[in-house]
Amino acid sequence: MNIFKYSAIELNKSFVKGLISAEDIVIAHINKIINEDKYGAFLYIAKEEAIQAAKALDKKRKNGEKLGRLAGVPIAVKDNISVKGMPMTCASHILENYIAPYDATVIEKIKEEDGIIIGKTNMDEFAMGSSGMNSAFKTIKNPLDIAKSPGGSSGGSAVAVAANMVPLSLGSDTGGSVRQPASFCGVIGFKPGYGKISRYGLTAFSSTLDTIGIFARSLSDIKLFYQCLAAEDDKDQTSWKSTKANNYLEFNKDNKKLIYIKEMLEYCSIDMKENFIKYKKALSKKGMDIEEISLPEIKYSLPAYYVISSAEASSNLARFDGVKYGMSLREVKDIDSIYKLTRSKGFGDEVKRRIIIGNYVLSKEGKEGYYEKALAVKNHIKSAFKEILQYNTALISPCTTDIAFNIHDPKKVTDFYGMDQLTVPANLAGLPAISIPIGYIKDMPIGVQIITSQEEILLEFAQAIEESKGVTNYER
Repeated sequence: MNIFKYSAIELNKSFVKGLISAEDIVIAHINKIINEDKYGAFLYIAKEEAIQAAKALDKKRKNGEKLGRLAGVPIAVKDNISVKGMPMTCASHILENYIAPYDATVIEKIKEEDGIIIGKTNMDEFAMGSSGMNSAFKTIKNPLDIAKSPGGSSGGSAVAVAANMVPLSLGSDTGGSVRQPASFCGVIGFKPGYGKISRYGLTAFSSTLDTIGIFARSLSDIKLFYQCLAAEDDKDQTSWKSTKANNYLEFNKDNKKLIYIKEMLEYCSIDMKENFIKYKKALSKKGMDIEEISLPEIKYSLPAYYVISSAEASSNLARFDGVKYGMSLREVKDIDSIYKLTRSKGFGDEVKRRIIIGNYVLSKEGKEGYYEKALAVKNHIKSAFKEILQYNTALISPCTTDIAFNIHDPKKVTDFYGMDQLTVPANLAGLPAISIPIGYIKDMPIGVQIITSQEEILLEFAQAIEESKGVTNYER
């Protein structure tokens, strides 16, 4: 059997039934990563740790003990999420030799459900970038065409799933860093609403925008994994306080209303716009009610996002100073020179750029002119989305403005920033969003983005839209 194409649910069932051992599953996936990761997807392969965990799981099954919902499932983790005893570099030289001393809450929950962490995935440094080209160690490549970008910043996690090296992976999404690479690589990328999955153990980029997200090849796997991870966490004061338990595997099949914002299409390439309009018409023929609306102020989402995220990044990254942990260059004697030398050598160009922008917009000169206005835009977008996304309504759009670009094509920094135009509104509003593959343009996959007010509604819409994917003859 070709276990590499199994979903997480199928792998779990095969293991629980005794059709295959956890050790065999893990060894097979480790060998596949070692032999086939020509894409730069992994920074660390947890060979010893994963095999040891698999042996313990096989013993647990043999003894007749209760097995978790992720038992036998190998899972890859973005390298800005803490896994005790494993490296956590954030793809940066400044943390090149750092070993995480504790498990993030999401890792604790994976282990509680008997999932097996198989390795840490490559990323844009400190989650800053939309290309997979900002890693300090190696460029990430798209498995469908290695000359093209896999997207970012969670490019390694997307590639790990798209190349069948794992059925599930974790990423982080601050402005589209799960959804954009999912679209570029032809997999599903899910970002829950702000606070629905604990951020404890996630290296902070922009604390009011960061979310941990999920990659998978099937929507059923997304639902299962989210159900395992979503919970209130006392260690994260921003985690969502729930009064009821939701079963995200049960769905209402009633017809729902779809809307799209016409201004969002203005940022798309001609091919992307035409494909989306074709898909929208096909959904209408399937009986879905689709309405066009106008929200001109959506154009301010991107500049507001970069102001807010850079401001918060400049504060969050101040802890990496060459004194407490990580790289420390001390050939100079005074403390200010240690700071300067370590941060100059340890951080890459994009991280430095965001720190400089952040420090400026928080300065006396920049705060009133930029930061406070950006916060006002964020609040306005949040209010606007609250108004338009009623219970039975979902917003759909292309997930990306174009298909994956060539890695070696010259691009301006602002071109890279512009790639987030369609994804950042969901982060500003703190809402759940998902990218689902719907077809191809020039042999490269594209995704449709869905945004709703609540996760259970989002997953209902995703189910309905995925079942309609045949209108574009999409084959995953």
